[in-house]
Amino acid sequence: MVGSSKATRARAIAGALVAGSVLAACAPVDAPGQEGEGDEAADTGTDSEDDGAERGIDEDATLRYGATIDASRLDPHRASSSTDNVWLWPVYDRLVHISPDGEAVPGLAEEWEFSDDGEELTFHLREGVTFHDGEPFNGEAVAANIERGQTVEGSAVAAQLGLIEEVEVMGEHEVVFHLAHADASLPLVLSDRPGAMASPAAFDEDLDHQPVGAGMYEVVDHAPDHEVVYERYDEYWDPESAAVARLEMTVMPDDATRLNALRSGQIDLASIEPRQIDEAEQQGLVVDVVQTLQLGTMQLNPENRPEFADPLVREALHHAIDRNGIAEGVFADEVTPTVQPFPPDYFATDPDVGPDLFPHDPDRARELLEEAGYPDGFEFELYSVTIPSQLQVAEVLADQLTEIGLDVSIRQFEGIVMIDRFYGEQDGDAMFMTWGGRPDPSMTIDLLYTSDSFANPSGLTSEEIEELHSEALATIDEEERADLLRELSALVAEDSQSMVPVYNAVNVAAANEDVVGLEPWIFIREFRGLGMAAD
Repeated sequence: MVGSSKATRARAIAGALVAGSVLAACAPVDAPGQEGEGDEAADTGTDSEDDGAERGIDEDATLRYGATIDASRLDPHRASSSTDNVWLWPVYDRLVHISPDGEAVPGLAEEWEFSDDGEELTFHLREGVTFHDGEPFNGEAVAANIERGQTVEGSAVAAQLGLIEEVEVMGEHEVVFHLAHADASLPLVLSDRPGAMASPAAFDEDLDHQPVGAGMYEVVDHAPDHEVVYERYDEYWDPESAAVARLEMTVMPDDATRLNALRSGQIDLASIEPRQIDEAEQQGLVVDVVQTLQLGTMQLNPENRPEFADPLVREALHHAIDRNGIAEGVFADEVTPTVQPFPPDYFATDPDVGPDLFPHDPDRARELLEEAGYPDGFEFELYSVTIPSQLQVAEVLADQLTEIGLDVSIRQFEGIVMIDRFYGEQDGDAMFMTWGGRPDPSMTIDLLYTSDSFANPSGLTSEEIEELHSEALATIDEEERADLLRELSALVAEDSQSMVPVYNAVNVAAANEDVVGLEPWIFIREFRGLGMAAD
């Protein structure tokens, strides 16, 4: 995508999201699919990639990746942030995988189907798979992992697995999930951390530092807060996906540091910020932009700051924010201002609810605060990670909220510390973050807007939201479910709950010309098929 215009990039963004159909979220899969096949957005259109393909892939190569944030944990059931997936997926396969455009595709399960009433989900497992410790992957391993995810101390996936009442092992390669109720989102839920499979023989070991999965790569070195080194697992069931012999992932939270490391050849691939696109292209780097399921949002905790429990106060916050100014000033207009949790052209987004639902209007915001009984405002602390672009947004938000009479102080954290503190310890008044999105929209609603969610510390919700959410989960028909999800997206926006969306984020990947197989992922980037060109 070197030298492409914003208009060209926008077409690729729209194509990726339209391709993530409702069918992928709830229909049974009968045969292995090809990730990204037929999707315009999956073709970066770069000369360097074509040249690399003609040169072939160096199977002995090392791919070096610069990550913006460290993993909270390498234990997939206790990891607390979707950004952890970048670190987890090289070592852990899931029952279901997800394609770059968001479709459910076979992983450790080759196919699956719901019963007619939606209360049973049968998985047909891949044969001949082993974990890195040599233990077999089979039905008993699936049952053990689901039980662990439901019960292990500190589980971040227990709520998402709560509807599974029993995993019935029908044989080595077939299991039936008996569900408390129908849940159309479950296949894509299991493409995320709830469906990650670790070796049961390693459950009593320290998976945070020595993970044991059935994925493409094994961890051979782990320096927390700095680097994880992976090497190819030679017995992996899909050897073409493990396209390099070694993968080195290094924490580089500073945007300029990552770009400089790319230019100097210290790393091969990294995410960069939209404002760095022109600079990267001028340096001859391959640049790929795609609209993602990520959301730049301010999350409130009324449990610690009771003022946020008042809907008038929350509405005032919405009106105080200049979303267009943030999109232009911080992100060079590459992100999309929004009040919904999902991006434009996504099947769960209500097209009739635009960011003008809450136009930037400081005067109206001050009126709402006075009506709520806070004519002189109040003070609160806003958490932010130290990543420069996100910290800049937090600072802009603080300035805009100060204009309506609020006293906002910013407290900076490393990313994993902030997530653990706000979610795990349920501490803090408010947090600005980039929500990493989830493979299925019901997962996002469940985590951010329901009363018993790990990611909604105060439990702020409404009866209407929870009822509509339950109805969408129980609806197996994809068209009916899409209608319900769009209605739900509009409802959580209009009700002004504890999430104050600001923009839908894009992912900008930059790579040197030797990287082969670079594709835009609307969810979290994976390294399947990503390799280095032979000399």
